[in-house]
Amino acid sequence: EEDYHVRVLDLGLFDSSQGDSPSSEHSNLEEKPGLEVIRGDLRDPECLAKCLRNIHGVIHLAAISNDPTGEMNENVTRQINFDAVASLLSLAKEYGVQRFINGSSSSVFGIKLEDDVTEDDWARIRNLPLEYVHKP
Repeated sequence: EEDYHVRVLDLGLFDSSQGDSPSSEHSNLEEKPGLEVIRGDLRDPECLAKCLRNIHGVIHLAAISNDPTGEMNENVTRQINFDAVASLLSLAKEYGVQRFINGSSSSVFGIKLEDDVTEDDWARIRNLPLEYVHKP
């Protein structure tokens, strides 16, 4: 069994230690052995650089993940779901990160008539303008 050090970047919007979260799961993250929590914004390159130093791998899960939330502020949605990811990937490469896992959602494909949707299908991010749509 290996000992791992895990570094988490979290904006803290749902941190129950701040008294604004319906869940108490996040209130004592800093107290766990092998876990480092950095409060910061994914859109801040200096914060990303701090997080990526001496890191083997990244599991990226930060995103605005539903259409109504994305429609509330399309600019912030683009900044978080597109611009910040590009910056994160670039900095991860610069800092020698060996593995990068990007968690996503099936909603990236939009509504399809087909029964089976795969990664080979054209993705259409429904809450971003057409210029951010990816074609394989």
